[in-house]
Amino acid sequence: MRLCQSASCCSIPLSPVPAVQEAYGVQAANSSFWYLKGVSVEQGFRMLDESDMQECILSQSENAKYQRIDSNSPSDKHERTTLKVFLSNGNSNIVKFGETTSVKDVIDVVTKRLSEVPRPFESVFGIRLSHTPSNELHWLHSEAGMYQVLEKYSYYPIDEWRFELRVRFVPKDLRDMYEKDKVTFLYFYEQVKNDYLKINSNIDQDLAIHLCCIEIRRFFKDMTHVALDKKSNFEFLEKDVGLHKFLPSPVITNNKPKALRKMIQNQFKRFASLSEVDCMFMFLDMVHPVVKYDRETFKCSLGTGWSVPVELVVSADAGISFLTDPNAAPTHVASFQKVQNINTVITSDTSSGSKPVLQLKVDGAAEVCISKTKTCSSLESLKLFH
Repeated sequence: MRLCQSASCCSIPLSPVPAVQEAYGVQAANSSFWYLKGVSVEQGFRMLDESDMQECILSQSENAKYQRIDSNSPSDKHERTTLKVFLSNGNSNIVKFGETTSVKDVIDVVTKRLSEVPRPFESVFGIRLSHTPSNELHWLHSEAGMYQVLEKYSYYPIDEWRFELRVRFVPKDLRDMYEKDKVTFLYFYEQVKNDYLKINSNIDQDLAIHLCCIEIRRFFKDMTHVALDKKSNFEFLEKDVGLHKFLPSPVITNNKPKALRKMIQNQFKRFASLSEVDCMFMFLDMVHPVVKYDRETFKCSLGTGWSVPVELVVSADAGISFLTDPNAAPTHVASFQKVQNINTVITSDTSSGSKPVLQLKVDGAAEVCISKTKTCSSLESLKLFH
């Protein structure tokens, strides 16, 4: 079968064939994890952006696969809408959707453009809605309809929202993910790296320089250990490639160019012998104290009546835990396998009004664990782990 060579302008099915809805749950959260890159580990991988749209021609078999409805069909009551989905490397895909399109349909279409072959870790992806002016973040439920999503978040103009395809459910064993699904692993790697580069607060300078040198080595995998000592080579790195691809902006602005150059030159030799794969895993290990990529946290309260303000931590490694002190170790509540049921209710309180409540029924627990979140959005994001 001849596949679309671009796929950036491919539409998702307006009336998709019923498929098994794979919930992003325990199995996905406990499997292994992966990241995306894009320079030399590219076998079976393709990243598409808007520039590809003019070249896209679907074969008849691809059209049959997606089963598009004719524009005159009475079931297509809405005009097809175009959506821009941002990828972890900053590129974006254009997706058309219709009345029956779900969030999962969008995820499936975009992730299939990353690689033409099925992958073991496709279910770790989700779509995050980001509103930069207000710093609002919302995870979209995979079964929600796209028109439902647009209506729900219409309190801001649609062009102010960013629909981001992200690896959300991070497995324990990243090396297992790399071995079985390099495309997803490399996507995740790009996601973590770019989250780190967007940090606006001050970070440890030595750590930043080490991470910079590791990423330079990965990016230029054939560079010798003395290559950056040559002035012309460093000027190429600085001016043509850009240090912003290796360092957060506060590190660049807080150091003089000559001092920054000297630090990078001195430290690069320590990492010059690393392989490309070693660079990625070392980067992920060293960046973890700054970017907690394997967990999500939610501010909430535990208990009924008298409740305790905590920070709920959800991860494949810790399961469901909570923190009362950011410097203390998390207190374990339950593993994903022990969660039997999740209910959501809205409670009324004379002093504070209505509050969303998430009730977890945990196997072996004498009582139901209740998490009172500050917003319905936090509650919905928590439910997506079930």
